[in-house]
Amino acid sequence: MPPPLVAVILLQPPDDELQVEPADPIPLADADDSTIRTDPNHYGIYCTYHGNHATHSPDDLVSLVSISDASTFGRQRELTSARPWWSGFGSSLQAVKVNYFTPFLNITMFLLMCWFYSGSNMKSLAELDHLINEVILVKEFDRADLHSFCAAKEVEHLDNYHGDPDNICSSFSTSDGWQEMSMKICVPADGVTHESLEDTPEFSVPGLFYHRPLEVIKNAFHEALAEHVHFTPFEQHYLPSPDGPPEHIYSEIYTSPVMLEEHDHICSQPREDGCTLETVVAAIMLWSDSTYLASFGTMSLWLIYLFLGNQSKYIRGKTSAFAAHHIAYIPKLSDTIQDFYCNTFGKAATAQVLMHCRHELMQAIWLLLMDNDFMHAYEFGIVLECLDGIRRCIFPCFFTYSADYPENNNTSGMKRLAGRDFEDLLQCAIPVFEGLLPSPYNESLFDLLFELATWHGLAKLQMHTDMTLNFLDSSTTRLGQFLRSFMKATAKEYVMKDLPSKEAARGHRKANKAAKGTRSSTDQGPRRSGQQMSGPKGECEHQQVKRFYPHVSKAKFTAGIAKQQCRERLLFKMAEGSPYKMKGKGKQDAGKEKSKVLWLSSPDAPALRFKDSEPLPYSDPEHHYHISTSTRYHINIYKWLVQHESDPALNNFLPQLKDHLLSHLTIILVHEKIFRHKALRVNYTTYDLRHNQDSLNPRTNADIMLLAHEDGGDSHPYWCA
Repeated sequence: MPPPLVAVILLQPPDDELQVEPADPIPLADADDSTIRTDPNHYGIYCTYHGNHATHSPDDLVSLVSISDASTFGRQRELTSARPWWSGFGSSLQAVKVNYFTPFLNITMFLLMCWFYSGSNMKSLAELDHLINEVILVKEFDRADLHSFCAAKEVEHLDNYHGDPDNICSSFSTSDGWQEMSMKICVPADGVTHESLEDTPEFSVPGLFYHRPLEVIKNAFHEALAEHVHFTPFEQHYLPSPDGPPEHIYSEIYTSPVMLEEHDHICSQPREDGCTLETVVAAIMLWSDSTYLASFGTMSLWLIYLFLGNQSKYIRGKTSAFAAHHIAYIPKLSDTIQDFYCNTFGKAATAQVLMHCRHELMQAIWLLLMDNDFMHAYEFGIVLECLDGIRRCIFPCFFTYSADYPENNNTSGMKRLAGRDFEDLLQCAIPVFEGLLPSPYNESLFDLLFELATWHGLAKLQMHTDMTLNFLDSSTTRLGQFLRSFMKATAKEYVMKDLPSKEAARGHRKANKAAKGTRSSTDQGPRRSGQQMSGPKGECEHQQVKRFYPHVSKAKFTAGIAKQQCRERLLFKMAEGSPYKMKGKGKQDAGKEKSKVLWLSSPDAPALRFKDSEPLPYSDPEHHYHISTSTRYHINIYKWLVQHESDPALNNFLPQLKDHLLSHLTIILVHEKIFRHKALRVNYTTYDLRHNQDSLNPRTNADIMLLAHEDGGDSHPYWCA
């Protein structure tokens, strides 16, 4: 057995308050010879590897910036003299070409196109600053190169270039492009039989755009984001106390028991060619969902996304990381199917026939995507040279499939609800339903809503342990009991009726069973998801597609969106190999946010007025708090106390203030002044080991409460301000 591996997983930077003595290694007496455990970090979390240790650990690349989620944190890349993570492999990787801006003629064309495909739909003042600072003022920018500039010609270069197929670091691939084709589906009819399936009439559905999933997976292991891929799954455990039993942590796909079982199963299978390369399970996560493309109108697009569960969900959740791979844009049945059906069978297609045709269309698309090459790789694996120069045997494996279904819940006829909307409705439901029903039904309803909110909160946790899963299991049991109790109690006293729209829909379904349906297929198209299964990641990726819609022809918007998505992704890959990174929409200073609260007009008020200028730049996540260093706004504390001597909240204010401050640090009131600021930002670590920030603004919310840090049994447990 090799010596125990000690892995350092940097979850947050060293801090004086967080430094602890290294813990003793976990004893391996209860484990087999192939089990490797790391030392616990300062959170008490350690990892367990079954078999050989990982050849590459993306957790070594985790920095404070990468786990800081607040929008007010600085996003500058950390300046370091360290070499890239793959540089240790020497000449096994091809060096980045000097002309990384290919296929464009020069760097000026490349910079200008990167600017055009970044940011919002409408270029704002922030985007104008971005153009000046990130494009025009770059020293390599040459105005002479723009004399022959033509945007249409430059995007044509982008569309027609396919890169070097032998270069694994190339931004392009000959197969990394959208393919368009028409799908043929067999159309049935009641009372009509055919001798064979080949004799069944076929209807052609045009407008399918798709990527081959196997090519998408290949490129996912070649692009720069592959440095965040976990090739080896592992377990994570948490030690609540040195003497207590560890708890299993459930947070990522690559730390899940299912991933470990699948990895062990594949590794235990004999290879047909005697391959001894490292085995990697490519954890495929699919999302199939529909989204409206504009705020008004009915234009929608049904998409299929592919994510790699080998990457952290915090990376997959960032649209700027391009971790979502678009593999298909699904067409809808056009109105011409009714004409085809009438010409073929002499009657109109019923709603049931149209539903069957949509089912057949979806099945045909998946059969196309799961082609012979993919199925061979699924069974026997495919050997790929990864970004670090190591050849590995990759086995694609499906882990999740989240699909759209029409929501049946209604909230007073609200339209186009997504999963996040139902979440918001649940959070504010209790005060809305208060007093709606008489006692005891009101209490029963409150119990149900409270338990539902509790269950929802537990189910939405980004990180679970054995304890929280037990809580979720208990909450699920109670939720079922409350549902049955509420239904049993109210069924005797209240008559439940459907809304007119639901009742009308039921009537239509009954009528279609007895007569020939004439409804247009466009009325039965995909609808926007209203369930949580679509998840925030799928919903966030929809925003990328919606950004393209205003820039494409409305007659062929699917083809236009496919082109725009391909161009933006290729530009992103090119920028990853250049010293000029694509940046998103510029963020405004926190001091310019809109106010929705009471205007404090007095210049001597404790809180600054909205019109008072005190810009607060981006915060450093290494600091505990962030407050402006400006001394512009100040008050004389003695004069201020005299002006508010009738306020009972200020009794003994100055002695108590000094007593509190002097007990923690040495402080001197210079010229009897205290300074006023618009906001205080406090950095903290979340339960799932991320870094976030709270902003305290005395003008909008002056009430603060936190746990007290005082000795003595008579002290109050909370500090209030």
